[in-house]
Amino acid sequence: MIEILCGMPDLWHTSDLLLAARGKNSSGGVGYLAFVTLGLLAMMGSFILVWAVRYKKCGPNEVLVISGRKRMVRDLKTRTVTSVGFRIQKSGGAFVWPVLEKCKVLSLEPIEVPVSTSPKMTTDAAFASVEGTARVRIVGDEASIGKAAERLLDQSPEQVGQLVGDVLEPHVLGVINRGSFDDHRNNQDVFFNNLKEASQETLGEFGLELVSFKMLDLRRK
Repeated sequence: MIEILCGMPDLWHTSDLLLAARGKNSSGGVGYLAFVTLGLLAMMGSFILVWAVRYKKCGPNEVLVISGRKRMVRDLKTRTVTSVGFRIQKSGGAFVWPVLEKCKVLSLEPIEVPVSTSPKMTTDAAFASVEGTARVRIVGDEASIGKAAERLLDQSPEQVGQLVGDVLEPHVLGVINRGSFDDHRNNQDVFFNNLKEASQETLGEFGLELVSFKMLDLRRK
C-alpha cells in the first residue's frame, strides 16, 4: 500500500503534463480556425467588392458592348456565323471581367439627322432640291447592334449625324430623280417609303434603319 501511494505523485504529474499539452493543442486549433475564418471572410469581401465595381448596368434604350473576348454571332438575316471580339447585353446588367474585358454603352435612341441635297432633275424635267430631317435608329437584333458597335461606338453624335447624312444624300437624290416635282410635294409618304427602301442596304451595313423622313423644304431650281 505504501508503494502504491508513493507512486501516485508520478501519475498525477503525468496527468498534469497531458492536460497542459491538450490545452496547448486546443489553443493552437482555435487560432488556426480563426485564421482560416478571417481569410475566408477577406476573400468573400474582396469578391463582393470586385463584383460591385465590375457589374455594369444599362438603361432600357441602351446596350452594353463588352469587348475583350472572342465569341460567335449568327446573323439572323443571312444565317452566317462570324467571330467577334465583344458580347452584347441588352438592358439589365452584366459582370465585366477585370483585365480581360472593357465596357462601353451604346444608345438605341433614334438619331435626328439634317439632310440637304443639291438640285436633281425630276421626271418632269424640273430641278429640285430637298431639305429635311431624317430619323434613324439601330436595329434591335444582335447582328445589327454588333455592326453599329464596330462602326459607330467610338464616334460622337455629331460624327454619326455627318456619316448618316452622307449615306442618305445620294439615296435622296435617287428618289428625286424617279418622280415628278408635284409627286414629291404632294406624296411625302411615298417619298419616305421609296427612300427607306433605297437606303435599307447601305444603312444596314452600320446596323441602322430609317424611321422617318420629314421634308422641310422642296425647291424648284
